[in-house]
Amino acid sequence: MRTYRIVFLCMAAALIASACNNMQPEIPFETGDSELMFGAVGGRQSVKVSADGEWVASSGEPWITISPANGRGSGSCSVIVDSSLVLTERSGRVNIRKIDNDEVVSIDVRQEGFEYSIAVDKEKVSVPEYDALDNRYFDVKVKSNIPFDVKIPDNVSWLALDKSNQELELDRGVRPRDVRVRFRWTVSSLPEERTAEIQFLPKDQSAVLSRHDFLTVVQGAAEEITQDRRGDSLAVLGISRSLGLWVEFDSSLPMNRWTGIVLWNADNIDYIREFVAADREHLLEDQKNLKQGNPLRDLNETEYLEAVAQSYVGRVRSASFMMFTTREELPVEVQYLRAAESLKILSNANAYLRNLTTGKALNNLTQLRRLTVGAYGLTELDGGITALKNLEYVDFASNNFQTFPNVLTPDNFPNLHAIVFNANQRRLVYDLSNTSASDLGGFIDNTGTETDNINVFWKRFLTWEKLDTLILSVNYLQGKIPDDEAVRKLGIPDYTMADRGDSLTVDFINLGLPRVMPKMKRFAINYNRIYGELPMWILYHPNLDYWMPETFIYSQEGTDRSGNRAEFTNTPISPSNYSNVPGNKGSYYDIHPYKLEKLQK
Repeated sequence: MRTYRIVFLCMAAALIASACNNMQPEIPFETGDSELMFGAVGGRQSVKVSADGEWVASSGEPWITISPANGRGSGSCSVIVDSSLVLTERSGRVNIRKIDNDEVVSIDVRQEGFEYSIAVDKEKVSVPEYDALDNRYFDVKVKSNIPFDVKIPDNVSWLALDKSNQELELDRGVRPRDVRVRFRWTVSSLPEERTAEIQFLPKDQSAVLSRHDFLTVVQGAAEEITQDRRGDSLAVLGISRSLGLWVEFDSSLPMNRWTGIVLWNADNIDYIREFVAADREHLLEDQKNLKQGNPLRDLNETEYLEAVAQSYVGRVRSASFMMFTTREELPVEVQYLRAAESLKILSNANAYLRNLTTGKALNNLTQLRRLTVGAYGLTELDGGITALKNLEYVDFASNNFQTFPNVLTPDNFPNLHAIVFNANQRRLVYDLSNTSASDLGGFIDNTGTETDNINVFWKRFLTWEKLDTLILSVNYLQGKIPDDEAVRKLGIPDYTMADRGDSLTVDFINLGLPRVMPKMKRFAINYNRIYGELPMWILYHPNLDYWMPETFIYSQEGTDRSGNRAEFTNTPISPSNYSNVPGNKGSYYDIHPYKLEKLQK
């Protein structure tokens, strides 16, 4: 009996427990969100899952990922959406299925598309007025999903895009990508800040941007360089700094002790007045630009020019800068040496590798008489150099000119009488007919057909009567020298009795030679690739003995592009023996006997 009672009690307990279990509510199968919204950049959002069994989540869209993708009972999972690749909104769906009965709940997923934008990581960049060339740049990072142009204002010449800039690679549709844009800036000599606003504009002008950034660039003010002795010293030190002069000027010493610097002194005042008067037009323009309150502004012309002449005493008359390293045009500080009569800038490291221009700063020195820019790496002269009407002597030796500068004409430089343009070879090529090398310099491009050679290249010199010095040695000039008939076709007349004076004989006038470069005292064309016969106008030129022709005319070398050996076929045996010269009219001393008399004395 006792056994039955125990069994009964156990059964009752089991029934009670079962009844309690049956009283627990079922867990509904659902999620906390029925819709998820994502921005264009994508991201991750957590979703709560309510379930009493196993479940699995999936999506048919490759840009939607679920993690974890399955579970047991209630929990959570993350919906991960990739960055959009399109401009418009896109949508998808996440399905969560209960394994035991295939019940499914869904979550709609929507993602915004990208809008076109160009975003710059900086709003403002500040740069100093000066730094070394390799440091004169700054970078900005641009995030964009549309090809763009960088617009620098037309009136801003001191900023430029660097050639090494990266290309925007839109390799993920319209997902914005980062690109580096590098800008380079130039030295400022202005005593006030200068500002530029740079725009980043879509190449497709019809595109509508959600974001369009600007970049403001501010360059610091330089120390003011005034037109006085102090200003000259600042200009000289600035030129030295910009050129990278190997031996700097000692600023602790007075300027008259600086190597290569010569100052005007009071003993020169009469010449200074003439010097100032020759530049009158530009000096009066300077007067108009003086600041209000400057007492010089209200002086009459005579008083002002005299004040300028007096102010030149103690200022730089001549400046020489030698041995330096630069990869730029002439420094901006050059423009402030307005009292200088002579300027020499010579010997740049690795000049044969450079392709430089004189730049615009030089064009302000309208008073300049003598100019030397040698072994600098020049390949052209800035067109504005024609403002230097007072130039009398130019020396551009040992540069890299491929063609002779078109701006150098007697019309542009009415006072110019000496031109030095020797040794413009980047490298020596002896036989031009057997080389594929290019960019050799030496005026090699000035030689074409014989007609072109005469009319284009030689004409400017042969008709430039004022020239007394012309040095074209050690270049790549080719072809023949124009003969007497060729130069007559250029409009050059023959010598007449009116030209005789005290130095020309009747026998010379009777030769009937063209009056070519009558004032030429120094003429050098040696070591080019010229061939053929020497014309009579050279062999009997009144100043041939000054030219030392055995060295500076007769000596040629190598072979020209056509294979012609560079040599003259009628070089005289000596000035007193012209027996081997076809059509000779006697020796040089027969025609100019007084030359021999002077030589014998």
